Amino acid sequence: MRLQITDLHADGYGSAELDGRAVAVYGALPGETVEARPLKKKKRVLFSRAESITDPSADREDPRCPVASICGGCSLQHLSATGQLALRAQTLQSCLGEAQPDAWLPPLSADRWGYRSKARLGVKYVEKLGRVLVGFREKMYPFIVDNDGCDVLSPAIAEVLPALSELLTGMSAHASIPQIEVAVGDDAAALVFRHLQPLEDADVAALTAFGLHHEFQIYLQSGGIDTVTRIFPEKGTDRLHYAVSGFQFSFHPMDFTQVNQSVNRQLVALAVEQLRLQDVDRVADLFCGIGNFSLPVARHCAHVLGLEVAPGSVARARENAARNDANNARFEVADLTQPRAGSIDACNKVLLDPARAGAGAAIDGLVHGGIERIVYVSCNPVSLAADASQLVSMGFRYECAGVVDMFPHTAHMESISVFERTQ
Repeated sequence: MRLQITDLHADGYGSAELDGRAVAVYGALPGETVEARPLKKKKRVLFSRAESITDPSADREDPRCPVASICGGCSLQHLSATGQLALRAQTLQSCLGEAQPDAWLPPLSADRWGYRSKARLGVKYVEKLGRVLVGFREKMYPFIVDNDGCDVLSPAIAEVLPALSELLTGMSAHASIPQIEVAVGDDAAALVFRHLQPLEDADVAALTAFGLHHEFQIYLQSGGIDTVTRIFPEKGTDRLHYAVSGFQFSFHPMDFTQVNQSVNRQLVALAVEQLRLQDVDRVADLFCGIGNFSLPVARHCAHVLGLEVAPGSVARARENAARNDANNARFEVADLTQPRAGSIDACNKVLLDPARAGAGAAIDGLVHGGIERIVYVSCNPVSLAADASQLVSMGFRYECAGVVDMFPHTAHMESISVFERTQ
């Protein structure tokens, strides 16, 4: 198909039209004329991939990865760094609709390559190739991309993808391992192998030897998250670590952590700055996870109350508070999707970092007049827009917002917003 690209969608594809039908073109930018190959029709949109470009955009750059046009791990390697930041800003502004901030913060960005410290890699034995493929899945398809490396994964993992393929190909269970969870800390890396059938002793020995050779922690997962068990090393704690604002955080490989620690460090510092903390402040950190924001905030105020639905994360947050002598931080289990799930009546400032669904019912708990200032970290501009509108209707001024380049080369959106009570 020969198409004229009119716009760039927030999901990373160029938008075009053919005979009155919407066409999405991966690898295309606005203003370009492209020859595109159809891939799949989905929700009345024909998805396709650009094969050749006429009159390339000034924002275009050559993808660093040879399979960038195919791999679902990235969608924007063909767009310059400034172009990617502009797209994120445009997407955030568009999604917010009428709930616009009074000012825009400079974007946060750092490493564009080798930044990804958490990932779920697909695994598939391909009979025609006679070997196991390990990596991300293709755009629009469930197939694993055949690639010897990955430019966005942490080098600790990217460099061993061929060795992982060889390892799994040689195992008797090569057809019953569908995925590997990857977690990388400042000091070590961990691989969690999901297996659908019990592993033979020889396969367990092969995985152990791989961990020893590459100095990885090796885990097995036979079912739900409660079945995750470390097999190497045999001794020591099942923890990885990262540092933020002078604090040392420990986490289990299956814990949620930010994927880009260079940007995370900037984000935490900015959140602390925007809370405008005083010694007497009492802060509620809602959806606190393992305490990523809580502990740096606690250094500058009287007390932090962290609330989180996952008991494992709360246990880890308490562990991290004790590890860092943050005696003024307290953590409790609370399902914040339920009205008044956790009382924050004693708090005067709030930090929110919810999942993609947004803060939801937790917003209702901010109505009492004691809440003076809110910093909201979001990974979904659509749910942020709904929550921002509600906060404004409750008497808060939308002071400022900014994009956070947590996931370079992808369509994932992270942002930070600040609200101040005016009435």
